[in-house]
Amino acid sequence: MSCALALTAAMAAHAQQTAEGELVPLGVVSAAYQAGDHTAAREGIRAHAEAGNALAQFRLGYMIANGEGGPFDRAEATQWLEAALQQGHAEGHTLLARVYMSGNP
Repeated sequence: MSCALALTAAMAAHAQQTAEGELVPLGVVSAAYQAGDHTAAREGIRAHAEAGNALAQFRLGYMIANGEGGPFDRAEATQWLEAALQQGHAEGHTLLARVYMSGNP
């Protein structure tokens, strides 16, 4: 529990920097995800995805497709997975196919 609180504090400390154009380090975002703070992780990974990071686009698509850290949104998940694929992130093919075929991963 204290680990999750420390990660939340770290994410909050980086929020000021993020507002000024710096991104929360991916290591902090990954640690938040692993600690179960999917809401903070989804917010942190979104900034990287919007900055054009293909891995972040894939991870954000995955989180949205699974409803982790926020609501499931098939259209948005598809958008992020397609963006990752356009940059050559091959892992997204399988997940994108599952989203297309079933509406869920």
